[in-house]
Formats: sequence, structure tokens, C-alpha cells
Amino acid sequence: MLQEIPRKAILLDISSSGIKIIGVKAFKFHLNKEIIIKFPLKNNESIEIPGIILRFDPLPNRNDLGIFGIKFQENSVPLSFKVQIEQYFESVTKNNHQIKTPEQ
Repeated sequence: MLQEIPRKAILLDISSSGIKIIGVKAFKFHLNKEIIIKFPLKNNESIEIPGIILRFDPLPNRNDLGIFGIKFQENSVPLSFKVQIEQYFESVTKNNHQIKTPEQ
């Protein structure tokens, strides 16, 4: 939610300290603005994490979209969220090691 308006976004990158997204109807003048990021979870639950927009890069030929770097506010990221991110990365790493190429 940016300036009290819910907005859709595409998640490009995530860590326990911030995210990078493609944002819809968000622009360079939103830099340094506070934002609430809502992550849907299992069982129809969600986590809302406050952050601040620190970076903006326009998308070529798309004046309605931009790439945003968002830093989560310190001490606002729940431990359960950090654990879920870590578990996801561990599962991806484990699955990538199990995939065999035709050369093997």
C-alpha cells in the first residue's frame, strides 16, 4: 500500500531486509515515501511489513511501470517471515542439487 492506496506489484527479488518489485502506477516522486508491503501466506493469512522506497528505475517504453527498491523498516520484519524466506531458499537450493543434467 502506497499513500493509502493498494497497488499490485511483481516481486523480482527478496531478502530479510528488503525487496525489489515492478510497481504499477508508482513513480519517481514516490522515492523516500513510506510503504506497507503485504505478503499473502498459507491459510489465507498475510504479513504486512512497513518499508521505504529507496530506489526507482523506469521501465523503457512503459510510463505506467517502474522498478522499485524497498528497504524494510528495521525491527519490523517478523521472525516467522525470515524463517519462511530461509526455508524457501533452502528448498530451492536442495532441489537444484537434485536436478541432473544429461551430461551426468
